[in-house]
Amino acid sequence: MEEIKDKKKFCKMYVEDLVKEATAINMKNEALQKLWPQMFIELVRDAVIEIRSKDSYMKLCLQQITDQK
Repeated sequence: MEEIKDKKKFCKMYVEDLVKEATAINMKNEALQKLWPQMFIELVRDAVIEIRSKDSYMKLCLQQITDQK
């Protein structure tokens, strides 16, 4: 009888933890869905600004390559 109560308590706590974790994941997902469009726009904008001037972009890339060595 005591063993059954312990198992029941364990299962209840396990399910509660799963629900809490699923809720947290869902909240993070909703936040990401709201933020992602603006983040994507900023990433594309920054990339376009970076490569707008082909000469300076090529110099920057070459500098980054030489700095890695």
